[in-house]
Amino acid sequence: MKNRLGLGILLSTLLVLTSSSCVKEKTSVAFVKGPYLQNVQQHSMTIMWETENPTVGAVEYWNSKTERQLVSDADSTIIHEITLSGLT
Repeated sequence: MKNRLGLGILLSTLLVLTSSSCVKEKTSVAFVKGPYLQNVQQHSMTIMWETENPTVGAVEYWNSKTERQLVSDADSTIIHEITLSGLT
């Protein structure tokens, strides 16, 4: 439960949800839906959200060793699905 709470706080404060193209162009991303969690397992979960325009989204988090992790979409899309694995 501790990790889920920590991830929830992380999601609400840093989620991601910017794209490399948006940073370069200094534009913002309009969210249509989410973020929300899917397929929550003991050591993994999927974070999903939808954006108004296609963009490459990413989720930044820290593992139990306090190492920064960054997982991003493979392509520009409006429906984003990022799976975090190796959670403890």
